[in-house]
Amino acid sequence: MTDRQSLDPFRLAGEALDAANIGICVSDVGGKITHVNRAFSNLTGWRAGQLAGTDIGAIGIAPETQAQGPKAIASRYGGIGRDGEIQLKRHNGTQFPAHVSSRHIDTRDPALGAVHVVSDLTRQKRLENSLQRTLSEREVVLQSTLFGVTYSVDNRHYWVNSTFAQMLGYAPEELVGASSEIHFKDREQFLTFTQAAHALLAQGNPFSSEIQLKRKDGALIWCLAYGNAIDHEDPTKATIWTFLDVTERRALQENLRQSLMEREGILKSALVGISFASNRRHLWVNDALEHMLGYAKGELVGKSSLVHFPDRESWEKFGKDAYQVLASGRPYVSERMMKRKDGSTFWCQLSGNALDPTDLSKGSIWTNVDISERKRAEEETRIALERERELNEMKTRFVSMTSHEFRTPLATILSSVELIEQYSDRLAAAEKTEILGSIKAAVKRMTNMLENVLLIGKADSGHMAFEPAALNLRDLCSRVLDEVRTTASAAHRFKFSSDGDCENVAVDERLVRHILTNLLSNAVKYSPAGGEVVFELVRAGDIAVITVSDQGIGIPGSDLPRLFESFHRGGNVSNIQGTGLGLTIVKKAVDQHGGQIEVHSEERKGTRFTVTLPLAPAPA
Repeated sequence: MTDRQSLDPFRLAGEALDAANIGICVSDVGGKITHVNRAFSNLTGWRAGQLAGTDIGAIGIAPETQAQGPKAIASRYGGIGRDGEIQLKRHNGTQFPAHVSSRHIDTRDPALGAVHVVSDLTRQKRLENSLQRTLSEREVVLQSTLFGVTYSVDNRHYWVNSTFAQMLGYAPEELVGASSEIHFKDREQFLTFTQAAHALLAQGNPFSSEIQLKRKDGALIWCLAYGNAIDHEDPTKATIWTFLDVTERRALQENLRQSLMEREGILKSALVGISFASNRRHLWVNDALEHMLGYAKGELVGKSSLVHFPDRESWEKFGKDAYQVLASGRPYVSERMMKRKDGSTFWCQLSGNALDPTDLSKGSIWTNVDISERKRAEEETRIALERERELNEMKTRFVSMTSHEFRTPLATILSSVELIEQYSDRLAAAEKTEILGSIKAAVKRMTNMLENVLLIGKADSGHMAFEPAALNLRDLCSRVLDEVRTTASAAHRFKFSSDGDCENVAVDERLVRHILTNLLSNAVKYSPAGGEVVFELVRAGDIAVITVSDQGIGIPGSDLPRLFESFHRGGNVSNIQGTGLGLTIVKKAVDQHGGQIEVHSEERKGTRFTVTLPLAPAPA
């Protein structure tokens, strides 16, 4: 055996081979395995004794047929060794990817054999496959996304997805390598966009903007562009851009803007006041509402609707009623008084609708119509109808009164005339005188009734004469009382008193006589059982106070509101004669003097009338 043949590679390596963490296999010049280390055994499952003498091709290191001799070995390993990936066979027959680096033990003498260093590539291959799958999946996602995506280097497309190419009317390969300037309207737009983008990207911030891009056919489209730099220190190196075609959205926005402008114009020029409110605050109002409420342009926006309600109570009640209806999905309509900025009020019709009845905080639309003129017309119509009703009632009462009151004196006159006509020659002179007196009294009664009707007619038409003159009011009261006393029964007692200087005052004697006569006559008439009639005259400064009290039947409370209406009589007068004109004349005479009349009455206990008349000193 030669010295060279006695050299054992494993013996030369010693324990170093077994201590290595990487698999090592040693083969002789014929390609037979002479030694494997512990790490190799762990990788393949082969123990050293099992592989000794085995051709290395059996485990996959050298799949080709082995050649013999030093020259073959040199040719086989290229003289300087080789590296490569193989499928290495395990003891159990399975294979795994491995990297093998083969070298001659001595390049000067290939006959010494070779050393094969083996690394397990299973985990690396798994990672590579996973990465490849991930890249493939991302490629599919990027290609199928609705966004156009491009990877640009120095403003040139390095990669584009199909969506971006289709968006601009190109094939993907047409854009790769092309400058992004081709899809800008002009160079000025391109430079402006890139300068603005690079300035922001250099700060580490993303860039976004809506711009118009040019398609291959020259048509312009609106795109939302969003970019990020791979290296913020030099954004020109590489950037990722996404583009979304928003042309349709921009068109819709423009149409919406145009529609809103048109509707805004319509709402602004509407004759009715319109507002959009949320949480009872005006977010938008039209010109008509501002003008209606007396506010300057824009002054109502942001204000609470409380400002145009008369008070907080009415505002809170309105909110409670209105929003309960709106929450049910129904419109709310009401008519109420509203307040202008200057504090004046007017009638307004409000109509409201909620945008979303389930969520009133989203707001509601309100229309406001000034109905003051309509309300005024309605009130005038109501008053006219009420007046018409009153006139009809008055006509009815007048017919009833005249038919009743005129019947008695007419019957008296007729019967008296018949007596004189049939029995004139038989009647004594005293009887004739009595009959003629009855006729005169009846005629006088009818004349008084007609005069009262005419007097009221003059008062209603504004033609009642008012002629104040110097007068001794106390003497007038005494004379009228004496006239009334002569017609009263013996059961009536009269008590008259006067206090203060009433001897030289200016009043209308005719009208005052109407006042005194009617009040005193009523006191006698409506106290049929007699009793005391108290008549008082008091001067208090420039006012004369006249009081007439009786102990008669009194006036029912239900009749007091209509006491001074023409032809109205109390419900308890029974068969007591009367026209229902006396107190009406009293009231109009008092009004002509600018005075007042008050009544206090209790049924079955009596009535007290109090008249106050302003006094003016009589002219000299």
